[in-house]
Amino acid sequence: MSAAIIAVIVVVVVLVVAAAALFPQVGGRRARLRRKYGPEYDRLAETGDTRAAERELTEREQARRELKVRQLEPPEQARLRQAWGAVQEQFVDDPRHAAEQADQTIGRILTELGYPDGDTDRQLALASVDHPRAVYEYRKAHELAGSGDTEALRRAMLGFRGFFNELVGTRRTASAQDPALAQRR
Repeated sequence: MSAAIIAVIVVVVVLVVAAAALFPQVGGRRARLRRKYGPEYDRLAETGDTRAAERELTEREQARRELKVRQLEPPEQARLRQAWGAVQEQFVDDPRHAAEQADQTIGRILTELGYPDGDTDRQLALASVDHPRAVYEYRKAHELAGSGDTEALRRAMLGFRGFFNELVGTRRTASAQDPALAQRR
């Protein structure tokens, strides 16, 4: 074998080894982002540009690290739950207004938690780092809220409520959910 053929074989082997070393990292990052963000990853990648989706999510993670997001204190949680109850009660008489109020309430809570105010899209993008599935469900609820259909507004309220519960940290115990269970203990 000539020296030129051996050199070409060595270069090809080096390139194959380098590619094999690189692809697990790229594939590993993609798998991590897809696992963490679920449908939010899919929403960003639906254009077919998975690299752009990965870049966007990585940038979100970096920007989120720079924020000071806090937990709500119990009195704040109680205040927000009471406000949410009032929003839900409005649904019977004025579903569209209740959905608008629910949407606005979530925006205020995100601001209280420390996500930047002023740009709703940016606020949701950064919140998706901590609450990817809830933000995805919120986006669907927001779309439904634009409908005049009462059933769509009802489903929107359910989506808003799920995000609200996650943001406020509503974790009811079995006894809080069902007083009969508390008596059995």
